[in-house]
Amino acid sequence: MGQTELDRTDATLDAVLPDLPPFRDLAPADRRRALALATVRRCAPDETIFSQQDEAGSFFLLIEGVVRLARITAEGDQVVLHHVVAGELFGIAMATESPTYSVAAKAATRSLMLVWPLE
Repeated sequence: MGQTELDRTDATLDAVLPDLPPFRDLAPADRRRALALATVRRCAPDETIFSQQDEAGSFFLLIEGVVRLARITAEGDQVVLHHVVAGELFGIAMATESPTYSVAAKAATRSLMLVWPLE
């Protein structure tokens, strides 16, 4: 009997989370509680995660892949500001007290991320 996609995701999370800065100092029970509040999202290359000025309803922890953060200028040009890599948080618009995302996020490669609501 082979592993299901969910089993492989759980195994991946169990293997990598203890090494990631947001989880490194958490006790296993606290890490499980934090994970229980998150959902897993997989994105294909070039898939939009959120658009600039979308309502900021979630924040993200990239587990695998690369996500491109870009600002769209008034002229419609895209200015890439950062490439998010595994272990980085992104989409934390509420930290800037903004109700919307100030940048757009798009998967640059196949990506796996955890998503938490900002409630």
